[in-house]
Amino acid sequence: MINGPCGGLNLNSPCMKDGKCTKRYPRELIHETQTGGDEYPLYKRRKPDEGGYITTLKMTNTVVDIDNSWIVPYSPLLSKMFDAHMNVEYILKTVHLENGQRVYFTEKNAEAKAAQPPHTILTAFFKLCSINDFTKTLLYPEVPKYYTWNTCQKKFMRRKNGAISCVYTSHALGRVYIVHPNNAECYYLRLLLHTIKGPTSFTALKTIDENECETYREACFRLGLLESDQHWNTTLTEASLTNYPKQIRTLFAIILTTCAPSNPRELWKTHRESLSEYILRQSRLADPNQEYSDDIFNQALLLIEDICLPINNSSTMQLYNAQQLQHYVDTHVKPLMPDQKNAYDKIMQRVTNEIGGIFFLDVLGGQEKHTSLI
Repeated sequence: MINGPCGGLNLNSPCMKDGKCTKRYPRELIHETQTGGDEYPLYKRRKPDEGGYITTLKMTNTVVDIDNSWIVPYSPLLSKMFDAHMNVEYILKTVHLENGQRVYFTEKNAEAKAAQPPHTILTAFFKLCSINDFTKTLLYPEVPKYYTWNTCQKKFMRRKNGAISCVYTSHALGRVYIVHPNNAECYYLRLLLHTIKGPTSFTALKTIDENECETYREACFRLGLLESDQHWNTTLTEASLTNYPKQIRTLFAIILTTCAPSNPRELWKTHRESLSEYILRQSRLADPNQEYSDDIFNQALLLIEDICLPINNSSTMQLYNAQQLQHYVDTHVKPLMPDQKNAYDKIMQRVTNEIGGIFFLDVLGGQEKHTSLI
């Protein structure tokens, strides 16, 4: 499974064009497999002095030493299964959220890059779908069969051989990067790319029946790609009949962090009273008329988050209603006393700048500390 050798060793090799190897041989010798600058991975290729193999190959007029830089990627399993030489190289397609692509810039071109970032393979796919009727029939992983990616021009180019009904195709395998379910929205975006043909934008991916969904998760749910949460509803309902609120919160945290429920916010809304029951009971010691409130529910969410963080370092932010919280802040910040406002501003400055820190609020007993704001 050796390419060539080509280049200066053999200018007449079939892979040569304009004095260069079209298959990019010899390849770089590296210690570990890496993500390449284009859609191709850089496979691990050990140097001879690091334990890599080397052999001698006889050519017409000379003998050359061949190391791992000339070896073609292949699958021993497929070669054995089909009793044939089968070269296999995955084409890894980037997947990222909107405005989440990696952009390289210098001090001189930073403003231009920010105003018009270069296309990624994903954004170029969207553009191709908006101008090409045939591409609108394709899923994202199917594109490498009919197009090649031009790294320099950052766009797809039609393949030039293997015509089928005036469309050129190949046996190239396209594989989209794996995304862990904990990276929720990116995970659901990837799921949609395997389901929706010919999307023209990020918005188009989450527009179902002409209605734009708020999240990619919601779009997946509407398409029936996610399981119902009924079994988790049943589990939490049964637990609330026989277990203490602390035990129910632990169960809920485990479901959130390890079971990928399709609609965790709705699950929270359904069971938040049983999850907060003990907090309400404690509040009624001071105020017998106390009922469930946003403050009580928020205390329960903080306790749940304390359980989630040690499990897989995840938070409960997906359960909060951002608009409701913003309204709460806007309403309660205005009446703050000067000292309270000063403490609030200092803490929010640390939060906004992601600096972090430890704050201690020292107030005489019997005075309201408004710790819920801090």
